[in-house]
Amino acid sequence: MELNGKRMVITGATSGLGLEVLKMLLLKYDDVRILAVGRKMESLPQDPRVFPFQCDVSSREGVDEIFNAAAEKLGGIDVFWANAGFGYYEKFGAADWDKMQSIFHTNVLSPFYSLEKMLTLYPGQKFNFMVTDSIAGQLEVPGFALYGSTKHALNGGMSSIQYEVPENVKISIIYPIATRTQFFERAGTTIGNNGMVQSSEDCARAILEGLRKRKKKIYPYKLWPTLNFLMTVLPCLKHTVLKKLTKSVPGIWDK
Repeated sequence: MELNGKRMVITGATSGLGLEVLKMLLLKYDDVRILAVGRKMESLPQDPRVFPFQCDVSSREGVDEIFNAAAEKLGGIDVFWANAGFGYYEKFGAADWDKMQSIFHTNVLSPFYSLEKMLTLYPGQKFNFMVTDSIAGQLEVPGFALYGSTKHALNGGMSSIQYEVPENVKISIIYPIATRTQFFERAGTTIGNNGMVQSSEDCARAILEGLRKRKKKIYPYKLWPTLNFLMTVLPCLKHTVLKKLTKSVPGIWDK
C-alpha cells in the first residue's frame, strides 16, 4: 500500500506510539495529511500536513466530531487508526463503576463506533482501519484486569469483524508488548524489567510496515506469536511467565 497521498486520522496522536508514528510518517512521506487527535496539542510538530484536533474520543459526540473535522480538513479518510486508550494497574476489587465505564468507553466502544462510522460513510471505498490492541488482549496480565478485559474485547470483536467486511476494507489489529512510553506511569506503575520490552521507535516502524503491507495482525515484537503458541500448548510455561510478571512489576503486589 502506498502511503504517500493518503488522508489519515490518528487518535491518541499527541503522545506515545501515536506521536512516534506520526513523526515517522512526516519524515518518510511528503504528501500525507493527518488529522492528529489528542489532548496535548503542544506536543505535535508544527507542520502544514498535520491538522491538530482536540476532542473526547470516549463519547459518541466526540467521535462524530472527528469525522466531521476529517471531512472538512482532509476531504475524507483513507486510513483511520483508533489508537487512543489508557490503562489501569491495580489489584481488582474496589467497586468503582465510573472507572470501569470510562475505560470501556475509551478502549472499546470508541474503536468499534469509529469502524461503524467508516463503514457507513465510505461504502465501496478502499480504506484501512487500524486499532491498537495489546498482548494483554491475548494473555492474562496480573494487575491489568480491567485494561486486559478491554483488549480481549477488541481482539475478539475485531477478529470477528475481519471476516465480515468486504474486500475493499482492511482491518489491522496491532499487538504491542510493553513499550517504552509514558503508558505505564499513567497507568500507575512502572515498566518493569521482564525482558519483553520494546522501544517506541522499533514498535512504530513495525506498525508502519504492517500498514504498508495491509496486514490483518501486526506484531511489533516478532517473537510474540511463537511465545503465545508455546504458552498455549504448555500451560506450565504460561503459569511460570504469569508468576514472574506478578513479581517483576512493582506496585500493588508488594503493598
